[in-house]
Amino acid sequence: MIDSMKFCLAVLSLIGCGAALAQGVRADRVASARVDLLDRIVAVVNKEVITQFELNDRIGRVQKELQRRGTSSVDRSEIEHQVLDRLIVEKVQLQYARETGMRVDDLELDRTVNRVAENNKLSCGTAR
Repeated sequence: MIDSMKFCLAVLSLIGCGAALAQGVRADRVASARVDLLDRIVAVVNKEVITQFELNDRIGRVQKELQRRGTSSVDRSEIEHQVLDRLIVEKVQLQYARETGMRVDDLELDRTVNRVAENNKLSCGTAR
């Protein structure tokens, strides 16, 4: 009877070890999958971050606009540097506006867009 109990305990221990190993392998797979899905921080502006996704998104839009305009090929690293600088400036401006309570109502925004459009001889739709 004691031998059969030892045998049962040994089998249960092996099953438990196998399950633990399987869980470890699964956890490693999940952890590596999460690493692939996470974004990367490229800049911190006060307490806000700019992510690689944001930077890549804006770079893509800039490159499309450059292609649309027929601009000759510009070095990606140069575009990346300028876009990152612009994103930082935008974050700082938005933070300042929030801190000072600056607000722009819809009417004021529409008037400004119309004025810019008129000054540049554009339609309002093009200016937006």
